[in-house]
Amino acid sequence: MVTAKGKKMYVLMNVKTKALFQSYHSKTRFAYKKVAEKAAERNSIPKIGIEYVAIDLSEYDRLYGNLTHKVVNLLSGVEVEESINTPDCCSVGSEAYWSM
Repeated sequence: MVTAKGKKMYVLMNVKTKALFQSYHSKTRFAYKKVAEKAAERNSIPKIGIEYVAIDLSEYDRLYGNLTHKVVNLLSGVEVEESINTPDCCSVGSEAYWSM
């Protein structure tokens, strides 16, 4: 993805699941690859097996933009597919979605 100023945007991708790093407390899109790589080092958690790498957002969209996974709708119990980048507050498989 190219911003209005013509610069690329970089994001952090989970190596194992190919999902994007999402956080309400820290930045998730970066203008420079080096800054994104430093953030990946900070946010990688080796104890539980989460490792992030920096990737160009347009490249991510081209390669992994339409990946989905199956979740169980907590209200009906039916299994549905949703994007791997759906935040918990918008996922029908989370209590946060149904408590709002």
